[in-house]
This record gives sequence, C-alpha cells and structure tokens, in this order.
Amino acid sequence: MTTPTVSVLMPCKGRPEQTARLIPRLFATAGEVAWELICVVDEDPASAVAIRQVNDALHQQGKPQAALVELPERQGYWKALAHGSRIARGRLLANIANDVLPGLAWLSRLTRSFDRAFPDGLGIAGWNDGLLFDGHTGHLLIGRALAERWYGPACWPTYYDHLWADVELCQRAMAEDRYIVDTRAVLFHDHPVVGKPLDDVYRYSHRKIDLDTQIFEQRRALKWPTA
Repeated sequence: MTTPTVSVLMPCKGRPEQTARLIPRLFATAGEVAWELICVVDEDPASAVAIRQVNDALHQQGKPQAALVELPERQGYWKALAHGSRIARGRLLANIANDVLPGLAWLSRLTRSFDRAFPDGLGIAGWNDGLLFDGHTGHLLIGRALAERWYGPACWPTYYDHLWADVELCQRAMAEDRYIVDTRAVLFHDHPVVGKPLDDVYRYSHRKIDLDTQIFEQRRALKWPTA
C-alpha cells in the first residue's frame, strides 16, 4: 500500500446525504497526488451509516474509500481532527468539512504549492475557499512537523470547540512567514457568509462562539502558549 503524502481529515456532524455525495467528488477531483480521506463522525450514527454505504459503492467500483472514525460522544470540530490525526499517515495534514465543493485538482495543486514554498515541511497553505479572509483561511494544509511542533501529538489547537482555531493557525504561520494561499486550488466553502441558509448544523456549531472567541483572545495575548 502506498504511503499517502496527504491525510485529509473531515469531521462529520449532520448532513449525512450531503456527506455521502461529497466523498466521491473529493476522490474524483483531487488530481495526481497520493492521499487518504479520513472521516471523523462526531456522535452522528446517521452520517456513519451514509459513509459506510458510499464506501461500499466505491469498493464495488474498484475505487478508493474513506477511512471512518466514529466518536460515541461529541468532541467538537478540532478535537475530532485530533482523533483523525491518530491514524493519519501523511506528512501533510488537511482539515476540511462536509460543506465544501471541490474544484478541479483541488488537492494536487495545493500540495505542489506547499512543497515549492516549504521544502522543509514547516508551513501552512490555504485553499481558495471563495471567502479568502485577510487573516486566515478556514480549510488548510499544514506540515505535520509544524503541527506537532505547535500542538504536540494532537496536531491541532484542540482548545477550541468550532471557531477561531483556523485563525490561530494562520496567524501563527503568518508571523513566521510560513503561510501561502493558492488561488488556483479551489475548495469552495459553501457557507452562510456567501449566502447559504443558516441550517441546524451551523447553529449547533456556533453554540460556543463566545467561549471560542475568549480563548482566542487570551491565547493571542499570551503569544500562543502550549498546554
């Protein structure tokens, strides 16, 4: 079995049908790159069933399937990523979500850009997600070596529930001049910011927005301390 260059981690909470439609699209459009997709189901049996069903269909077609990690109790987006990283084999890690729409060669383009910019593996590359905030990109590719240097075996800032951790990651990388965005690598974030209706999944994920904001402000003031 080929060792993947990239481990793409996708926490899943809600939208089982949407998740099932997305998985084949991710595989079909990734481009020429060795990678694995790890779906971390965060206390959501319906999504786990949907992923197994699409995996069965992909297997019958002789196509790659997603690895499945099931969490019996909700952990939140960033802790779910940490669970996925435990089985991830790639030297690069990526965080995505089930509300993305992949463009052509969405993964191979960003991987090539990452390797050109950061031959030592210490960097972050952001997708063109259709939002492109000045201070961060929500879905990104990070070198495992940098992730472990900053956050230890968890590889992600698990202090947060759902929001602000992506801002921390990108701002830390910017401060070290280790951040790029590839506008040709498109992974559109189909999000309320760009007009998508606010559904129950978004409402649920924003329950702890005040606490996440407080954690971010405190950590930034302290210059991103380790646990």
